[in-house]
Amino acid sequence: ELGLGDAAYPFWTGIFLPRQTPREIVDRLQNEALKAVADPGVQERFAKLGIDPFPLGLPEFERYFAEDFEATQKLAREAGVPKGN
Repeated sequence: ELGLGDAAYPFWTGIFLPRQTPREIVDRLQNEALKAVADPGVQERFAKLGIDPFPLGLPEFERYFAEDFEATQKLAREAGVPKGN
């Protein structure tokens, strides 16, 4: 925002698991999370909170996360934010 015209920083939430997590557990957690987000009660609660969910499957989320991470790094470089240790 401060002179960085391409700055966009939407808030999002995702579920992260250790890399070694068995695929059947990853798949089950993903399916249960997608079902929860689709539940009418959850949808109603989200609406009251001003949350607009955009549930993604695993490949889409991986791509979204990688693109967001890259964009955030670029923005930090352009803003002159020093690298942490």
